[in-house]
Amino acid sequence: MEGCSLSFTHSVRKRTLTLSVSAPAAGKVTASGKGLTSQTKTAKGQGDVAFKLTQKKAGKLKTTVIVSFTPSTGKDRKRQTKSAKVVFGDLILAAVSRSGEFP
Repeated sequence: MEGCSLSFTHSVRKRTLTLSVSAPAAGKVTASGKGLTSQTKTAKGQGDVAFKLTQKKAGKLKTTVIVSFTPSTGKDRKRQTKSAKVVFGDLILAAVSRSGEFP
């Protein structure tokens, strides 16, 4: 599995984070983050796996999403991990309304 790597894209809408993870091979893909629900799905081969994670509580949230991949076969069954920072809520508008200017 050398040369293959885990990658993902994300988007946030209201309290839902949508992830599209490109799994490099067959195995288990896990997505989680502090203040978010977590999910584990099985990739049957190389391809995309979709996740929808939601906030556990309503409100503003700035967190790191961690996506990990563990291959199901192979002599080097090493877990690959990637992360990204995600912001829920309208943090910029809240700062503007308090100070009257952009931060």
